[in-house]
Amino acid sequence: MVRLNFGYTLFEVLLVLAVISAFAAIVWPPLLHLYSDYQLREAAEQVRMVLSKAHLRALDEGIIYQFRFEPEGQHYLILPYEADYAEMASDDSETSPDEQTACLQFSATLPDGMQFGEEEETDELFQPLSDDQLANLPDSRDLESVAWSAPVLFYPDGTAMDTKIRVRNSQERYVELRVRGLTGSVRISKVQQEPKQ
Repeated sequence: MVRLNFGYTLFEVLLVLAVISAFAAIVWPPLLHLYSDYQLREAAEQVRMVLSKAHLRALDEGIIYQFRFEPEGQHYLILPYEADYAEMASDDSETSPDEQTACLQFSATLPDGMQFGEEEETDELFQPLSDDQLANLPDSRDLESVAWSAPVLFYPDGTAMDTKIRVRNSQERYVELRVRGLTGSVRISKVQQEPKQ
């Protein structure tokens, strides 16, 4: 009587594992690369939405809004540009309390592993915002010591300052956000590699 053996030998199992490991080693790095590029684009998209929100609020409310970011850091915010706008709104006795605080004041941070690039060449130095400007933000204590970029302004007539803002990741790849001055629209570039220095 002949016995049939239906099992796999140790050699066959090891051979299959070697093929799977080789396939994973070839496929895994490009997948990680794609995922990090996806995260970078998502972070840039988050900033683009905030810039667009500042543009729309400037149009709706008739005041100048500013966007600032922390060069080489993760913080960014939107505030009315006129520091005394909140005081003027609170002096108006005909407005309700809800309307007095209706101006947009928003701060956020980029996801871990992401940061803003250096600021474009500008005549203005990094400048901290006053405590009064940061007072209504929930994380105002953390933001007091941040060295902010020059403001990117959005005007009530729909225009804005021509600006380029870079968001980059730890793999030295970046996305550039371009604010078009004539229309205030924001575009995101493709993911690019930082030039080697």
